[in-house]
Amino acid sequence: MRKIAALLLLSAFFSLPARAELNWNWVVDSNHSKIRFQGQQGAESFTGGFSGFSAQIHFNPHDLDHSFVTVDIPTRSVSTGSGTRDGELPKTEWFDFFHFPTAKFTASKFVPVAGYANTYDAWGFVTIKEITRPCYLRFQLSYEDILEPPRRDGRPPVIVAQKARMNGVASIDRFAHNIGTKTDEATVGRFVKVMVVLNAERKVGEED
Repeated sequence: MRKIAALLLLSAFFSLPARAELNWNWVVDSNHSKIRFQGQQGAESFTGGFSGFSAQIHFNPHDLDHSFVTVDIPTRSVSTGSGTRDGELPKTEWFDFFHFPTAKFTASKFVPVAGYANTYDAWGFVTIKEITRPCYLRFQLSYEDILEPPRRDGRPPVIVAQKARMNGVASIDRFAHNIGTKTDEATVGRFVKVMVVLNAERKVGEED
């Protein structure tokens, strides 16, 4: 009986997908990723977002000390769906597209959140209008393995890539970045909630 159980265990083990040597450089799927924000104007909240951003991500949950992320965001891509509001954002008081075309988020410190699987605090910096301030973003990851096509020889399929989905939230003080400082927080809220959804993939290959 023990021999049969052992054989069944070995059979199950060898039928599991093998994992190719995947690197930890993640390529973001820009068509299925987004950076959104929520602010307050008077008694009403409003939402907006940025498009056309790029990201460089090296994230290894087993080696957080060598993980990092850099996100570049074109400020002129901002949109809130309001013609009046969007007409103000390019101006000097707000984002000043002409002089400051890019905002940036960088992080190289990642701390697991106790009690929550695949959840981390990313401690880094946000740069807007060339003003850099500390910022932390809490995010959660989910993973999906990508298998090669079935093998004709009956051997287990190989995991050739891995997809990940990241959902994160941060808060930014617009006054700290000289955004709309002539408009008090009773008119437009001082703190802006930022919501990030990234879909990315890592594949077999050499590390950069």
